[in-house]
Amino acid sequence: MKISQFTGPLLLLLCMAGLAWAGTRTVGGNSGTGHEYFPASRMDDTGCAVSTGDQPVASGPKSTIIICGDDDGDLIEGSFQIPVGWDAGTLTFTANVIQTAAGTDDIAFSFAAQCIGHSDAVAAWASPPTGEVDLVLIFATANDMTTGTSGPVTPAGTTCEPGDIIYWIGMIDATLTDTSNMATAHITGVDVRFTEDKSAI
Repeated sequence: MKISQFTGPLLLLLCMAGLAWAGTRTVGGNSGTGHEYFPASRMDDTGCAVSTGDQPVASGPKSTIIICGDDDGDLIEGSFQIPVGWDAGTLTFTANVIQTAAGTDDIAFSFAAQCIGHSDAVAAWASPPTGEVDLVLIFATANDMTTGTSGPVTPAGTTCEPGDIIYWIGMIDATLTDTSNMATAHITGVDVRFTEDKSAI
């Protein structure tokens, strides 16, 4: 039997498989979660201490870490251009902290953001920042990575649009923070998450 005799059925099967794959892919739409990760080396800070090549755990991996005090004036921040597929909705912030001292104390952040596009004015951060959402991380065992995610944060701005520059801030909330070991609370990174249309170009 000639190979050409298989051409018709084979093309039909490939087309059916392609339709099935596309259908599965688009169930629920093309909406998905996007994110932008900020290791400590990529963040700016005010009032905190940045250590490059630090080893939070003796003989452990080296990384840049940030250590803040229990002070409302201490903060971490960053900026990035959000993808053109962003739905102009809310953001969430996931913080990663390694506490090398034993104890069940906690560290609290107040996260906020602003979206800036063409002809938009960049606003100074208020204290506390406008639209802030608190995130409290409760430590348990020494040297464990402790992570937590904030509630939805609505960026301030005239009109948020896909492709805007996002400026974000994580300010220490001294009232909610309850720790005598801030000097050993190593902030290693923050992940900013958002909803976007994956099919957007």
